Amino acid sequence: MPNIPNTKEHPILFSSSSIMAILEGRKTQTRRIIRTQRTQRSSCPYKVGMRLWVRETWGLYDTEPKDGPEHAMIFYRASDGDNYELRYQLWRPSIFMPRWASRIMLEIVRVRVERLQDISEVDAKAEGVTAASSARESYQTLWDQINKKRGWAWECNPWVWVIEFKKLAESCE
Repeated sequence: MPNIPNTKEHPILFSSSSIMAILEGRKTQTRRIIRTQRTQRSSCPYKVGMRLWVRETWGLYDTEPKDGPEHAMIFYRASDGDNYELRYQLWRPSIFMPRWASRIMLEIVRVRVERLQDISEVDAKAEGVTAASSARESYQTLWDQINKKRGWAWECNPWVWVIEFKKLAESCE
C-alpha cells in the first residue's frame, strides 16, 4: 500500500478478540484512556486521517524476525490459533511485532472525548462485541478483562478517547 504524503503511521495494540472483530467488519471503534484524567484539555495523540498499523500476537515458521518479510511465513494468533505448528518458534507478544509483519491498516475517521460509562448501545456494537441481550453490558465485561488489572476498572469511569476508524488493508507489506 503506498503511503499518502504527510500521513503518519503509528502502531496500535489490539487483543485477539478485537482483531477478529476488525477482520469480520464488526469493530469500527476503540476507546483509549486519556492519561491526564484531571482535565479533558489533554492533547489528543490521535488525529483524523492518521493511519494505525495493528500489532497483534504473531509467530514465524522456521525463520527469525531479522530475516525480514521476504523470507517470513507469518502466523497470527487471532485467526490462526493453534492450527499451525510454529516449527522453532513460540507466539511473540504484539508489542514486539515489526511494521513489516502487520496485516491490518486502519485510518482514523473521527475522534471524540467521553466518559467510559457514557457508551451507547450502538457504540458498544461498534466496539465489536457480540451479545445476546446488551452489547453495552458485554463491552463492560470486555473492558474489565482488559483494563481492570491496570487500575482502570469500569467503575472508575475514566475519560477516554473514542477513536472511530475504517480498515484499509489486510496484508503484509
